[in-house]
Amino acid sequence: MKVMTGFFLVFLTSVFLSACNTPQPPLTELEMASDLAIIEYAHVEVGMGSPTPVSVTVDVHFEKACSQIKSIEQTLTREGENTRISISIREVEFGETCVDFPQTFRLILPINASGLGKGVYLVEVNGVDAGSFEFKH
Repeated sequence: MKVMTGFFLVFLTSVFLSACNTPQPPLTELEMASDLAIIEYAHVEVGMGSPTPVSVTVDVHFEKACSQIKSIEQTLTREGENTRISISIREVEFGETCVDFPQTFRLILPINASGLGKGVYLVEVNGVDAGSFEFKH
């Protein structure tokens, strides 16, 4: 019975908190640019296999101890004969008191290449050039 009561309490708390959560207006371009994580290093890597494995190795730098990744988004944009793959890594700070504690960590982000056609693909992460790769098939 104790487990059931605890579960019910957690359930009620989550329902209450979600009901109190008011919709937030969309972020402005300035707000979106200001929450981009600092990228110290970005490099695209292409492996062997089918479909061809493609990934981007990224060193992300946070200035504060309470910073965390908020989101990672990938967009494709056609630029003449090439395609740009733009990856945005956004950060957010949690907590009321947040101390300066610079730290860098490495992420390896896979790129789904199974639907990509023949051509050159330019890759950037938060505006940092990560290199390019080409599919000749």
